[in-house]
Amino acid sequence: MNPQHIHLIGVGGVGMAGLAVLLKNRSFEVSGCDTSISPRLKWLEGKGIKVFDSHDISHLDGIDKVVATPAVPLTVPERSAAKNLRMRGEVLAEMVSEATDSIAVSGSHGKTTTCTFIIRMLLELGEKVEWAVGGETGKFPLAGGEKGGVLVVEADESDATLELYKPKLLVITNVDYDHPDKFPTVESYRACFNTARSNAEKVIEGEGLTNEEIAVKVLLSRGHSLSEVDKALKKVSSELPDRRFQKLAEGVYADYAHHPAEIKYCLKRAKNLAKGKIRVLFQPHRYSRTKRFLDEFAMSFDLADEVILCPVYPAFEKPIEGGTTACLYKRMCDLGRSPLLAKSCEEAWECASNSKSEGDVTLVMGAGDIINIASIINIKRK
Repeated sequence: MNPQHIHLIGVGGVGMAGLAVLLKNRSFEVSGCDTSISPRLKWLEGKGIKVFDSHDISHLDGIDKVVATPAVPLTVPERSAAKNLRMRGEVLAEMVSEATDSIAVSGSHGKTTTCTFIIRMLLELGEKVEWAVGGETGKFPLAGGEKGGVLVVEADESDATLELYKPKLLVITNVDYDHPDKFPTVESYRACFNTARSNAEKVIEGEGLTNEEIAVKVLLSRGHSLSEVDKALKKVSSELPDRRFQKLAEGVYADYAHHPAEIKYCLKRAKNLAKGKIRVLFQPHRYSRTKRFLDEFAMSFDLADEVILCPVYPAFEKPIEGGTTACLYKRMCDLGRSPLLAKSCEEAWECASNSKSEGDVTLVMGAGDIINIASIINIKRK
């Protein structure tokens, strides 16, 4: 890419924000827009990236290239009017493929955590690193570093652009069928990862390994000694990325889990902590996923004493018959469970807080905007 000014539509998303920083590092003039000002947009402004809190065709004036995210629908005039348009995944894959040294972290689950461990351990061991990861970890930024170091990125398979990556090292945490909106079959999903494997110079498979063990394997492959790696791991392993069993208040945790396998894993962690009941506020993510895994979702809450279902977070999808929260509610009832059905995430929290007792663990679970109730929880706590 050789334009002087690149504009990102939907720059507030975690993937787009990271890409904006990488583009800025390459001396492009970068601007972006989203529908509302958020702390992430404020952070981008601090990086010298001009941001707008709305979509408007006027933002395209004088722009050389436009990058969009699938989360912004084609019906948005700014996206439909854009010329020289490219998608986020394509641009990031191109950066990785052109880098002298690069690590792409992929997989169905654990990408963000694994990627963050790798980046922080590399920095701890004195390597020069540039990165873009799919989430913040406390004060550790989702993107940063400087061009010229090893480029470490979280490579998303959801839009199939994983097939475009040609990294020096590809890390695959695991492969567990997901994103039925893009991959109609298990075989097509696995084929995406197989293509990525064939494109990489080296592959590290993480199936059956913990997030920490995968990171250690990566660092050892780069020539670091086991004692150095172990020392670095101890320094960075105390903090997980936000929304990965993140403590919001006493007995209240937020988790990004939005796949049946992730829900089961999260509930196992809660089981080890709870002295009372385990309560789940769950917001399904996308209608297509809810419909495709309806039975699996319904059976994934076995370790929970109480489940409160929130409306589906649609992302960019329109409602699909068989993929609504009401459908999940009915299926759970058919299986003999007694979930509660909330009209909103806020209503779900009110219900949960009214029945909470000492020793209980409450999980705020989902990849959508259910995390916004964190402000309510913090207000109540004060």
